[in-house]
Amino acid sequence: MAVLYWDAQESNELYRAFCNIGVPFIGKEKIKFSIQQDRVSFLSYYSCKGLEFPLVGILGGRIIEQAKTDADAAKQLYVGMTRATSLLVMTAAESAHSVEAC
Repeated sequence: MAVLYWDAQESNELYRAFCNIGVPFIGKEKIKFSIQQDRVSFLSYYSCKGLEFPLVGILGGRIIEQAKTDADAAKQLYVGMTRATSLLVMTAAESAHSVEAC
């Protein structure tokens, strides 16, 4: 599984949330590309280009808003969405909230 983030704020929020709830994750520099991984790959949209994952999660709030007016953001969103080989999960909210542990 891969979870994609758009900017440093999302990256920091995800990092804190994963640590708080004990989700095992790995950043780009340590990824071993295997379908058998038992952890979440934590990548930026730019880092995921050319990679594939069975399941991809996208926090859609900020990038979706950005993609409406920014061609680069729209391209990065497309790249992120097409990384999923089996399932794509996108979230979006009317207003941005921090990611928090349950």
